[in-house]
Amino acid sequence: MEVSEKTLQVLKEAGWYSGRKIDVFSSIEFLRLKGFEIFEAAERFLEEFGELEIKIEYEIKRREVIKRIRYHHTNVEKTIGELRKEHFDIEEETGEKTVPVGEIYNRNLTLFISESGKLYCTTGKEGDTVWEGLDNIICEKGGKDWGEF
Repeated sequence: MEVSEKTLQVLKEAGWYSGRKIDVFSSIEFLRLKGFEIFEAAERFLEEFGELEIKIEYEIKRREVIKRIRYHHTNVEKTIGELRKEHFDIEEETGEKTVPVGEIYNRNLTLFISESGKLYCTTGKEGDTVWEGLDNIICEKGGKDWGEF
């Protein structure tokens, strides 16, 4: 899948770079303590995209143009906080194991990765691959219109 220049630029501004592989030991231990089973796709996602604070500027056209900022992040400790696995159970809908890996749309939706590497959010699938999901979220290709969020 080809990823848009906008997605690459936004991710680079957030601290991502090609070949990024951060130490995720503490994130994985935190997830395990909260009751999550860690699988390879989750570990790879966290190594490459974990701990990013993504900021996207956009405009709303009303009587005048209003500039807004939309935030997404991939910090598992911030996402889960004091909650446990039971609070994030979407596996019945996805049909496979999932792990929360961030929040999108100003913390309104939880972002999950599945064992097969698909990205989901609280309202459904964002992409069949990590790159497709990130591109759909950043470029808002999924048909979601979150307006003032």
